[in-house]
Amino acid sequence: EEDWVEQHPVSDHRADKGAYTVLRNGYFSCDNHPVHGMRMRIHRKWCTNELMGTSNMSKTLGVNDLGADVTLLVLRAWMVDRFEANRFSQAMPARQSWHARELFKLKQDVKQFRCLPEDAVQWIRKKVPAVFA
Repeated sequence: EEDWVEQHPVSDHRADKGAYTVLRNGYFSCDNHPVHGMRMRIHRKWCTNELMGTSNMSKTLGVNDLGADVTLLVLRAWMVDRFEANRFSQAMPARQSWHARELFKLKQDVKQFRCLPEDAVQWIRKKVPAVFA
């Protein structure tokens, strides 16, 4: 059985006031706020003990330190890592495919950066070592 999200990728997410959405899929959304930084969150639908769990449901980073493009890469690494919580990514073939696609895209995007800041490299390597394999 496929996840509903694979057939209907639009979520119920709305960005906070003053923020704009930079990434959205059926599992996660990422908003950029000029004051509060960039935040990746799991859609509420998946935040149950049986699915992705009820803790560590979002990650916020300041954009000024790394720049918007690198910050989004780091948050995407968090997203790929977080998708594996509670073996969520392994529960259905559609999730396995989604995870493989996102990991592949992340690897490709990391390769396109000629000089990632060392902080970003360390964080991505810690969360998703396969990106550098």
